[in-house]
Amino acid sequence: MVLLGCGARSALDPDPYGHRDGATPDAPDFDGGRDGGSDGGIDAGIPFEVRCSDPVSTAPNVPVTVSAFVTEGSFASGRWTVVEQPMGSAPDVSAPTSLSTRVTGNLPGLYRLFFEATDTFGQTALCETAVAVVAGPPIAVCPSLPIVAPVNEPIEIPGAGFDDDGPVTFRWTVTRSPAGSFSSLDPVNVARPTFFGDTAGSYELQLTVTDIFELTDSCEVTVRLIAPPVIECPAAPFMAPTRQPFTVALSVGTATSIARHDWSVVTLPPGSGDVNLRPAGSRATLTPQRQGVHELLYRATDTDGLSSECLVTVIGTPTPPTLTCPAVVEGRPLTDIVWSVGVADDGLSTRLEWNLGGRPEGSAASLRGSTTVTPSASVRLSFQPDIAGEYTVVVTATDEDGQTARCETLVRALVNEGLRVEMFWDTDGTDMDLHLLNPTATRWFSSDDCYYANCLGGRLSWGGPGPEDDPSLDLDNTSGRGPENINIDEPFPGTYRVGVHAFRGNGRVSVRIYCGGSTTEPRVTFGPTALLARGGGGARDFWRVADVTIEAGGRCTVTPLTRPGGGADIITSGQAERMR
Repeated sequence: MVLLGCGARSALDPDPYGHRDGATPDAPDFDGGRDGGSDGGIDAGIPFEVRCSDPVSTAPNVPVTVSAFVTEGSFASGRWTVVEQPMGSAPDVSAPTSLSTRVTGNLPGLYRLFFEATDTFGQTALCETAVAVVAGPPIAVCPSLPIVAPVNEPIEIPGAGFDDDGPVTFRWTVTRSPAGSFSSLDPVNVARPTFFGDTAGSYELQLTVTDIFELTDSCEVTVRLIAPPVIECPAAPFMAPTRQPFTVALSVGTATSIARHDWSVVTLPPGSGDVNLRPAGSRATLTPQRQGVHELLYRATDTDGLSSECLVTVIGTPTPPTLTCPAVVEGRPLTDIVWSVGVADDGLSTRLEWNLGGRPEGSAASLRGSTTVTPSASVRLSFQPDIAGEYTVVVTATDEDGQTARCETLVRALVNEGLRVEMFWDTDGTDMDLHLLNPTATRWFSSDDCYYANCLGGRLSWGGPGPEDDPSLDLDNTSGRGPENINIDEPFPGTYRVGVHAFRGNGRVSVRIYCGGSTTEPRVTFGPTALLARGGGGARDFWRVADVTIEAGGRCTVTPLTRPGGGADIITSGQAERMR
């Protein structure tokens, strides 16, 4: 650094256009600050430097020469400007556009001059010098612009002193410094001492010059020491549960302001997806997807352009799998009901198992399965209920760490037929048969009776010409427990009779009747009622359960059938072949 003659570059001058504090005082910026030149923002890329001669002294009205020197680049034009002068003075600059000019000051005091030079590419550079006009007390000369330099490095402070009666003595002192800092000036009795400071921030230095008559003058200079931001980088990694947002918060200190915070992902565990990094200043939130090491790079850049970095390690720790099941799915009995289960985990594979956790009484439906999936998978499940009602499907996921998750889906098998009859019993190795008579029937075991012999898997032609009023038996269980179901989509008005035949073996039989808009809850439930096959043939029990009267508009009435003395209306199969 040269006193009042700083060029475009120096050890203490990081601005390539001669502005020691990053600005151009009292000088226009011809291209809006883009590159310091007037080239429309296109930087020629060729260095350009200019330096001014050291300060000089003279007497009032005695001209003195000051010069500017182009040390690098191609000079095109320039101009000298007096930026500071004694009050009431009228200095004369003989050749303001020449590299050298003669300056005449008419009053005692300090005349400070800037020379702004432009090269052939439109780039500009600035330097300064001073003329001390002395007539009386001495004059102390200090740099007018702040000196900007790195912390913990020796800096030469350029000062000067002039007097018209002989030599002057020098005395430097530090008048202000950042709290807790250490600084020194060595030696303090020369024009150009060496300054040292160990803390970033602003220091105020004062120069006092004394002439042989003990008359004094003082000036001050600001030294701003800069240092990269200080990041409290954690020594130990952060432990963060996977698949959950986790916030990293760092502490950053600087003598200036942080102009920019930058976060980036450096390392992720194998198989990781997007960690959804969301920066917010010196904080960042991420969601680790896999177990293992996640490395984030944080960079803080201050307003001086200095930056520091910190490598942050976040270790994803195991968490149980996440299962996503629909709360409720709906369908019809004996129809595949399909839905999807989502699974996510932080490992490489997850075991998925599902089973039937609950079912309506009388249902023989079953569901059990398993598969191994990679994380973030969707598994399709299918279940066929055999009777109306509510079923519970339980899904369990187990990951490689042995951690588990569980979810349940309620499966509703809805009745949408106008008339549905379900029958089931409580013994194995037995065969009970469900029967339904149409309103015009006069006896059982006929074409007017829907049962296994004529109605299984098809429809009897009852009522009108279409199939909507025809009955259908969907199951014939011959090995025990049922269920068996008879449906009519749109039964024609009339009274239908429900019966059960003990074809083989004994059992306690239950019957559910759905009609009139009932969906998962039956209109009426009968039984359990004990039925016996007895000796076979026409002696088998035949239970006449109830009459179901269908009215116009689908309304229904269910009337239980009982014996005159009370109890279930049970006759023999032989009797049923001859009567309603």
